[in-house]
Amino acid sequence: EAKRLGLHVKEEMPDEVYQLMSLYPQPVKREPAVEFLPIPRKSRTKEG
Repeated sequence: EAKRLGLHVKEEMPDEVYQLMSLYPQPVKREPAVEFLPIPRKSRTKEG
């Protein structure tokens, strides 16, 4: 999309960037971000 707008776009990443990224590894998540509960959600009622 940026190319279509006439902007200069490079797809290559310099080796220095990969070297820098290797210094800060990201943790691998082993558990899901969302927990599934197979029971219906309790309805909330307003008392007023």
